[in-house]
Amino acid sequence: MANPINKQQAIMLIMKGIQHDVRQYKQLHQLMVEQQESYLKFDGEALQELIAKQRPLIANLSRSAAKRSELMALLGLSQTKAGMATLLQALPEKLKKPMNEYWQTLELCIRSCHQLNQLNGQISASYSEMLQQVNNKQSYSSGNLMQL
Repeated sequence: MANPINKQQAIMLIMKGIQHDVRQYKQLHQLMVEQQESYLKFDGEALQELIAKQRPLIANLSRSAAKRSELMALLGLSQTKAGMATLLQALPEKLKKPMNEYWQTLELCIRSCHQLNQLNGQISASYSEMLQQVNNKQSYSSGNLMQL
């Protein structure tokens, strides 16, 4: 059985997790930009590859957020922005500023990815609609040819 972690270890794990998540969200953002470009180029093969690359990143980020919530609970803090603000304020001065910056960067990365995801969802719906219209026209044209 693993030894339970102490509060100092929990804080270190949270800080390392935030730094790791920033890197992962930046990777995800880049893949989402490429996904958008693939939609606009009608490159279905590239889309599938990009979506396959995004899945493990999203799964990792989800696990990381769950782990951060567990660690926050272990520290007796709420799993909210207020709880994180309390934790960041309690850090030693030499860590407070850089960790605040990492946390703000993480929040910005998350918002940016959410916005890009919404835009990609709209493009995806338009992409699917156009493909459906093209397929329907081809079917219709084929039917007309059969009548000739």
